[in-house]
Amino acid sequence: MTDDPSAYRRAEQALWQQYGLDPDEQFLDFTAGGGRVRVQSVDEGPPVVFVHGNPNAGAIWAPLVAHLAGRPAGLRCVLIDRPGCGLSEPLRRIIPPETLGAELLRVVMDGLNLPRAAIVASSLGGALAYPFAEAWPKHVTDPVPVGCGRSLRKCRCRRTAQGRATPRGAGRAAQSGHLSWLDSSAIHARLIRSFLA
Repeated sequence: MTDDPSAYRRAEQALWQQYGLDPDEQFLDFTAGGGRVRVQSVDEGPPVVFVHGNPNAGAIWAPLVAHLAGRPAGLRCVLIDRPGCGLSEPLRRIIPPETLGAELLRVVMDGLNLPRAAIVASSLGGALAYPFAEAWPKHVTDPVPVGCGRSLRKCRCRRTAQGRATPRGAGRAAQSGHLSWLDSSAIHARLIRSFLA
């Protein structure tokens, strides 16, 4: 959590305004971690939950969300501030990463009444998202890794809840170090839409 929440909010609001977005904000009790997590939602439509890497916060996805939300057939983009990041409270208990990820995503999905959603994760966010996808595959329509580590490529969850295989070419492109999603949001938006098609 930031040392100056009001300054953080001002900077984040400027970022959202740059992309013409105004997310809704919710704080959810994360009892496993002993605090609250902040979640922002943009638009309506099929839900996509975004789990950021380290050391940033959910708003890091703003350039990509701008390409996915607010259009015909838009997506409901749900952005998590992981515990201790953005405006989420830090963990007050030690939790193994697998448990942390599975519980965090369960709290978000239940708290927002999302029976199923695609999960987009980058970097360390993948280490949190994949345990959830493996533990509760019926709640994940599509796992979408973006720049996740090598160990996540071996994740057992190779098929979606709908029984479709994750597009391997898209997965390799998203996982490669050659795509910087900050610089190529439109490319990644197309990539994510291809996973969800």
